[in-house]
Amino acid sequence: MDGVFTPAQATQGQRTFEAVCASCHDTGEFSGARFQFTWVGLTTADLYETIATLMPEGDPGSLSPEEYAAVVAYLLKLNDYPTGVAPLPTDEMVLQTVAIVSNDQ
Repeated sequence: MDGVFTPAQATQGQRTFEAVCASCHDTGEFSGARFQFTWVGLTTADLYETIATLMPEGDPGSLSPEEYAAVVAYLLKLNDYPTGVAPLPTDEMVLQTVAIVSNDQ
């Protein structure tokens, strides 16, 4: 539950989500019990890789690594994970060390 993303990064992720993702996805798909059930026990690398290799539909991988990391930060923020002082990195090896844990929502 350590803060692994910044408020600014989450805000950028929200802008990217609204511009690129919201035409097909609702934030409810990525928050609350649904998010917890799907992602708790995995890492931010799993979440990042899933989004980066599958989205946006029809053009997966078309966002920059920083944009994908910002979207992950936004999804974490949606689920009330705390912010920190450093942005979520794009390095997969580092992301593998960041576990997604239950936040008892």
